[in-house]
Amino acid sequence: MKTVIAAFVLTVVFQAILMAGPTEYGHRKLAEQLALCGMNDVGISVEKNTGVEEESFQLAVSNKLIRVIGGGDAGIMYGLLEAAEQLRLNGGKLEAISPVSESPRFPFRAVKFNLPWSAYRDHAVVHPHMETCRDLKFWEAYLDMMAANRFNRLTLWNLHPFPYMFRPTNYPEACGLNDAELAEWQTFWRGLFKMAHERGIKTYMIWWNIFVSPEFSKAHGNIAEYSQSLSFYGKGEHNELINQYNRECVTQLINEYPDLDGIGISLGERMLHIDEKEREQWILDVVVDGMRKANRQVEFIHRAPFTSHAEITREGIESMTDWKKPIWVELKFNASHGHSAVKLAATHGGHVNTAYWDPPPKNYKMTWMMRNEDFVMLRWGQPQFIRDHISENGQDYVGGYYVGSETLIPAVEYRQKKDRRMNWKYAFERDWLFYKTWGRLLFNPETPDQVFADEYVRKYGKKEGEQLFKAVDEAGKTPLLICSYLKGGNDPSLTAEHLISTQVAKDKTTGSVFIDVNQFIDFPVLDPDFINIKDYVRLISEGRTLPEGKVSPLEVADRAMAIASNSLMWVSAVQSDGGDIEFEIADVKAWGLLAKYFALKIQAATALEKYRVMNESKFQAESVKLLEDALTVWKELSAVTDPVYNEVESAKLIWIEKPKLLSWTAFIGDAEYDVEIARGNIQTRHLH
Repeated sequence: MKTVIAAFVLTVVFQAILMAGPTEYGHRKLAEQLALCGMNDVGISVEKNTGVEEESFQLAVSNKLIRVIGGGDAGIMYGLLEAAEQLRLNGGKLEAISPVSESPRFPFRAVKFNLPWSAYRDHAVVHPHMETCRDLKFWEAYLDMMAANRFNRLTLWNLHPFPYMFRPTNYPEACGLNDAELAEWQTFWRGLFKMAHERGIKTYMIWWNIFVSPEFSKAHGNIAEYSQSLSFYGKGEHNELINQYNRECVTQLINEYPDLDGIGISLGERMLHIDEKEREQWILDVVVDGMRKANRQVEFIHRAPFTSHAEITREGIESMTDWKKPIWVELKFNASHGHSAVKLAATHGGHVNTAYWDPPPKNYKMTWMMRNEDFVMLRWGQPQFIRDHISENGQDYVGGYYVGSETLIPAVEYRQKKDRRMNWKYAFERDWLFYKTWGRLLFNPETPDQVFADEYVRKYGKKEGEQLFKAVDEAGKTPLLICSYLKGGNDPSLTAEHLISTQVAKDKTTGSVFIDVNQFIDFPVLDPDFINIKDYVRLISEGRTLPEGKVSPLEVADRAMAIASNSLMWVSAVQSDGGDIEFEIADVKAWGLLAKYFALKIQAATALEKYRVMNESKFQAESVKLLEDALTVWKELSAVTDPVYNEVESAKLIWIEKPKLLSWTAFIGDAEYDVEIARGNIQTRHLH
């Protein structure tokens, strides 16, 4: 099918020809861009080529005609959006549009979005976002961003979504909303799912396991009482009443929302005390049976169990021989710190169990969850890391990736100081590079860096823009190196931006502690190529050499110092006009100074451990001097971030309760105490 129309033919005519959906959406966006450029005489030609993948497209321009050939509506949309983007970035010059031919690297390119109601962690972290996340204007902007960056899956997560979506037919007491309130919610959901489809995006509701609604619990003698307070962790309760309620909710959800494309389930939290076989059988008996009773099949996301009993999970999924829709098994790459090593060194359950994909699965694909709990304040984007990750982990059994945080909801912006000029409204708009690099590279890993640099050029001019991107790209290596060297586990076990961890806190449930010089010595490494300071010093003190392929702590420090030197040198050449670029410059400086501090801390910790093992005073003096230098750097880091960042409640960012306010200044005292540790050769004292 081929259609040629002028850019300003009435949209209603275009819809009549091609029907509403991604093609119409792409045409509208391109037409808007042409209008901004004053190009009233440019035509748009679209054509479907059913012989290629549905999301593939080709773009070309000739004789004032923009031609797009796509494998389907989504492919046509991507081609039209590509044309609009090129016009926007090249100043509206039609002749500057380059021909493009692309096909998706992965079929599954998702964002993880934790919803603030019935929230997984119901405290200060989610409360600011309630109103915004109910506003379809917010979702219109967010879905626009997803489409532009070629994300095609929106996964929505909370503990128990059903009471906000329908009144269960056989359990009406489970929904505490009145009819008007429920109707308002249903209008919201249907509007959201419809808007997603218009942009070629599939939607999924993903929830946890043996929960019920608070109202259901109270109506049935406080059954599953933890559901009343949304307490997500501990022993759960399941019996035939709970099972039947959840089973019927699965069926009703699928039937009531025909635009919902899939559902997902997690086997952790309230099921951790249950035998793995029993847990998987619950999925089959409740969730899968509820899916089978619905009037249509949907896609299914099965989160890999935290205990990594892959064989049992695999057997359960592969028993679904009648299921024709895609099944995706989600696994957290390197636990909650996906932005770390490109090698799979850990999962949320601990060790890596290759039984999920060896031998290759029969009826499902693996999908990597790239959780981000490490840069919730500072901007980040590092294209080569994403390319390397895809190259290392994009085997045939992998269907794609998710990106997103557990508690950082990208809606309300409360991180930056608002007495300064901002050109963004929502939090995700500030972090545009994170989304653009991940989305575009998951679609096509060969996308050149210039695509990302061009956005900086558009915003800040050629000289400043290209220099700034160069600095941003280098600075983005900082958290990757930190999280590869320091091994994080669950969500706040390591926060690279502030070098804090719950793993070294006395009270691991509520507090996070600055990782002091003593703890640097003992801290385990994530990347198996690295060796921690304690083991390294023991090795060299015994006169042994580093095993082949191992990277010493001092080599890691050298890498960090190179990142610091390059990023700080390159950003120093970027001129600020006092506007939005000032935020960007501050973030690069912050990452550069953090890399420098990290390098000095490793060197100091190594020297201190040498002193303790070899008993040579020169190493103690060296450690003290290095930590004094590190303290100066940390104070510089605080001076850079204080003018642009609020002291944010910790619970709003990484859900810890202590320290109450999170900033780099809050840890100056800890950096000072490091000097005292080395000077007095004393043990750790927690200041927070």
